[in-house]
Amino acid sequence: HRLDPHLLSAVGYQESRWRADARSPTGVRGVMMLTRATATQMGVADRTNAAQSIEGGARYIAHLSGRLTPSLAPPERLWFVLASYNMGLGHVRDARALTARIGGNSSSWRDLERTLPLLELPRWHTTLDFGFARGREAQRYVTNIRHFYDALAFAPLRAQLLQSIQDKKP
Repeated sequence: HRLDPHLLSAVGYQESRWRADARSPTGVRGVMMLTRATATQMGVADRTNAAQSIEGGARYIAHLSGRLTPSLAPPERLWFVLASYNMGLGHVRDARALTARIGGNSSSWRDLERTLPLLELPRWHTTLDFGFARGREAQRYVTNIRHFYDALAFAPLRAQLLQSIQDKKP
């Protein structure tokens, strides 16, 4: 499964600022900040090997996409996948269930994004299968990747536009 290199670059930048030796206090490591379990599941022997980490991250993104409801259409599906990469598929499923419970559209990223902070509140997370989650962090995570992706994917177009403007100046 081949993913857009700009997307992988945006995820890698958000995760580690593209540092192969990145390490978090929770034990995730590498460019794509994979857990030991996820790395093993995705066939990554060395999480600090940049190529292995990126390939494993790509496989994990594809894996998550395959586990989401088929009815989620692009680009919504991608935002759900990215939130799952950050906080886990179970928490995204909880957020979808909660979104529906409070009257939102559980297939809309906009509605899910509004629900995510509720996963931090005992009033809500104690009623869910996977419990507490850092929903605000997942919101920021997806938003940041979207911004990074736009900057990477559209930079050549911006450069061409600026060049064409410069070429037309007298």
